Amino acid sequence: MDTIALQTWFNILWPKMLVLVALILLDMLGGALVAWKRGIFKWEKLPEGLSVASGYIFSWLAIEIVAFLPTLFALNISSLSEFIAANGPWAVYLGAVLKYLAGLGTSVKVLTDKS
Repeated sequence: MDTIALQTWFNILWPKMLVLVALILLDMLGGALVAWKRGIFKWEKLPEGLSVASGYIFSWLAIEIVAFLPTLFALNISSLSEFIAANGPWAVYLGAVLKYLAGLGTSVKVLTDKS
């Protein structure tokens, strides 16, 4: 097992994880503020939001791990598998980031609405 490759991979993952977690927390805060503004805020809903968010995080991490396995164990893979391993994690990550950016944008729109 190549520990330098593992450390490099982790150093690449860490900033992406921080961005995703920050977006999730901002989206949850925005959603809570929108619910509070509308008078329907309930503390019981926060764990539901965290469980949904953890699904996105774990899905992204799982595909990152699967995509990293050939590098970690120095396996030779086909060009299609190489393409999927290189782009699959980015697609899942981008989907999660866009989902939380859209939620944050919706919250900002509702909170700045004067009506």
